[in-house]
Amino acid sequence: MKVTCNGRPLALRRLAPFLDGRRSVYAFDVPARTRGRVTVTVRRGHTTATEHMKLVWEDRGNQPACR
Repeated sequence: MKVTCNGRPLALRRLAPFLDGRRSVYAFDVPARTRGRVTVTVRRGHTTATEHMKLVWEDRGNQPACR
């Protein structure tokens, strides 16, 4: 599993087990009020899926950006 912001990797941390340990939950940090989106790549069974997650901060133009 990996997460990138504007092509740069973000550190992931695994949170406490979920659903009696059957589900893994991860978190990542971005600079405060970052705009744009991050790219998330995860392994699902035997396939790899890539998704883009939009960050919900308002676009004020002078914030760090993930595109």
